[in-house]
Amino acid sequence: MQPLICVLVVFLGTLNKQLFICKYTDAGQLIGGQNGCYNLVPVFEWIRRCIISIFLVFFIAFLPLFLQGTFRPSISSLLLTLCYQNSPRGVPERH
Repeated sequence: MQPLICVLVVFLGTLNKQLFICKYTDAGQLIGGQNGCYNLVPVFEWIRRCIISIFLVFFIAFLPLFLQGTFRPSISSLLLTLCYQNSPRGVPERH
């Protein structure tokens, strides 16, 4: 599902540069006399909201890890922990 959303966003991004997008006034009313324009403004606003929500969820998910890192004795141990957390094997076990 996620790769399909990425492909959709890329295609819509190319449409933004290739098609004539309808213009609106500051009040949100469609400006008349625009023949052949495409009303993709709501779609682009939806994509913008999705991207903002993805970054917000990412920030909330990693906030506890960053707060925990502030109590680490050094920056190197913080970076090492972050690398282990994001690696596919995970944190190595200590014996």
